[in-house]
Amino acid sequence: MENKSAYKKQTFLSFFQFGSEVINFFVIAVSAFMSKSLIMWMDLINSSGNTMRTGLTAFFSRRMTKNMRDRYNYGIDKVEAMVSLFCDCFVFIGLIATLMFSVIELFAPRPQNNHLIIAVGIKLICVICDTPMLYFQYKIKKENNNRVADSNMVATLGAFLFDVAAFMSLLTVWLTRGLPLARYVSPILSIIIALALLCFCVKHIIESISDLTDKALPEHDQMKIFKIIAKNMDNVDKIETIKTRHNGMSVCVDISFNFDDEQPYVEIKELKNKLQRALEKEMEGCTLTILIE
Repeated sequence: MENKSAYKKQTFLSFFQFGSEVINFFVIAVSAFMSKSLIMWMDLINSSGNTMRTGLTAFFSRRMTKNMRDRYNYGIDKVEAMVSLFCDCFVFIGLIATLMFSVIELFAPRPQNNHLIIAVGIKLICVICDTPMLYFQYKIKKENNNRVADSNMVATLGAFLFDVAAFMSLLTVWLTRGLPLARYVSPILSIIIALALLCFCVKHIIESISDLTDKALPEHDQMKIFKIIAKNMDNVDKIETIKTRHNGMSVCVDISFNFDDEQPYVEIKELKNKLQRALEKEMEGCTLTILIE
């Protein structure tokens, strides 16, 4: 099963990312305490969210690899949405706190810290380490564009862009350290980055909530599905149930069939593939699950 293979690769990459994120978290924590930089404190919050996300994704990817029985398993959307929602809410709260401290520091700036150059070096290493992670995640997504791979591609790209932005911001703060207005650079850049990440978090939270909410299909879409099924009733004794609904941005179709006891598995598989192709022509992103009674 190609999807199962993709989940095995995702599991391996996620476990590797989780290990690197744990190390990254402790390094950034030390750097934040030493440099006292708001950008590094914000990076610490972002890193903690990434650590939880990669850990949960690695765990659930492993579970999905073991439990997946059908290529079009819409339950994956639910699991990934819950993981994303939990992590994004945690990061959202942390960013709100960082934004408040940034505003306070804007009106009561602190003196520059001599250890800021350490933070600059650490962020440069983070950018270098993020690059191969982004490449391997892109390869997994390109090979099999499932929900988990797509979500992790967005998260990995977001982490890479954040590290680039944090590195450029810290470098700017360090280069302008001797200027009269240098104390204001860090809180201003922190506010800009925090607002951008908040928008990203809100977008992800809305998408996750949407994925967790099943919606009934319009009647005309249901009729399309019924007509497609009616045209492909070969070798089917009886249809027990047909369930259709929206799941996030995708359309899910669950069909319960009664087949003859002597029906070869190959014919059932051919019927499923035939129905899947016909449904995808009518509705992009449609996923089909066949249940055998």
